[in-house]
Amino acid sequence: MKTILYFLMGGIAFLYIIGSISGSNDTTKTEDPKNEIEKHLSELDGSCPKFKRYIKDNLKNPSSFEHVETRYVDNSDGTAIIIMKYRGTNSFNAIITSYAKCTLNIYTGEFSNVIIE
Repeated sequence: MKTILYFLMGGIAFLYIIGSISGSNDTTKTEDPKNEIEKHLSELDGSCPKFKRYIKDNLKNPSSFEHVETRYVDNSDGTAIIIMKYRGTNSFNAIITSYAKCTLNIYTGEFSNVIIE
């Protein structure tokens, strides 16, 4: 009886060791970079809400802001280039279409290097 018990305990220990060796390691980043980028984009209009708010707040007429589209390019270094096309009125009340670019840290969601064209 003791030999069967020892045999079962040994088998369970063996399976536990094999399972822990071949199991996935949750501490490594296995996320797809595309998913990391897209979690910072709005599901409604595809914009990056923080970046969109920054651009809108810095227009001469923020109430005229209209988001057209947002695209991104993954830099494969933990950052992505976000390119947003938007419309707004200028000082002469003419509607103009412009582009704004920034570098997005895909892990923190912070952006930098803003360029408005």
